[in-house]
Amino acid sequence: MLAVVAVMAVVVMGAALRVPGPEGGDASRSGPPMGPPTRPTAALFIGDSYTAGAGASSPAQAWSCRAAALLDWTCNLDAQGGTGFVADGRSNTPSFSPLPDRLQSSAQRYLADVVVIDAGRNDRATPAEDVVAVAAAYLAEVRARWPEATLVVVLPAYLTQGPDPADSWQQTVDAGFRDLAVDLGGLVIDPVGERWVEDAAAQRLLDPDGIHPDDAGHALLAERFVADVRQAGLADPPLTDLRTPGS
Repeated sequence: MLAVVAVMAVVVMGAALRVPGPEGGDASRSGPPMGPPTRPTAALFIGDSYTAGAGASSPAQAWSCRAAALLDWTCNLDAQGGTGFVADGRSNTPSFSPLPDRLQSSAQRYLADVVVIDAGRNDRATPAEDVVAVAAAYLAEVRARWPEATLVVVLPAYLTQGPDPADSWQQTVDAGFRDLAVDLGGLVIDPVGERWVEDAAAQRLLDPDGIHPDDAGHALLAERFVADVRQAGLADPPLTDLRTPGS
């Protein structure tokens, strides 16, 4: 949702850095090292209605912001229902746009030490190879804008979706997204492959629309996401976006 502070370290071999003491002698320098101000990790979650929290009782209950709260991250959202890498979502809201068209404004609006991309559900009307090609250009631009950020790509999935070897679109998109994320040094999360939601439980975790998670469903998705991030050792990433917010 510019100036980089450079810290020059001077190493004195065989002696500690000292300053005059109260009696004219020397006293060891104490106190924390100087550096940029600290703040919570800034996470930017990019995606569609799932990421935005459709079906939840409030945006704060979205799986994205629930996960951020569990990890002590700041939750920044670039999420519009019906959108994807190609899908523009304008049948929902005329002002909505696909992910690539929103990148510039999101980069100006938000800091991002972590970028989480959870999209692609709404792109099924587009051939899988074309979706992967658009995603490749988009992810390369994300990496260029946040070169040191932790990148997480969540493979597209619905709450009730289970593995289906006959789903060639899903197989192609998943393989393409996985390769793209790995090439950019990102973490890949696969809710379907990991069976985040058992079939018997899925229907009990849906909003009345039958598509989006309810509060309990969003909570479960958040817990599974957080478990994967922690297992990957990425729960406490470094602060890498050193701009002034909004610049």
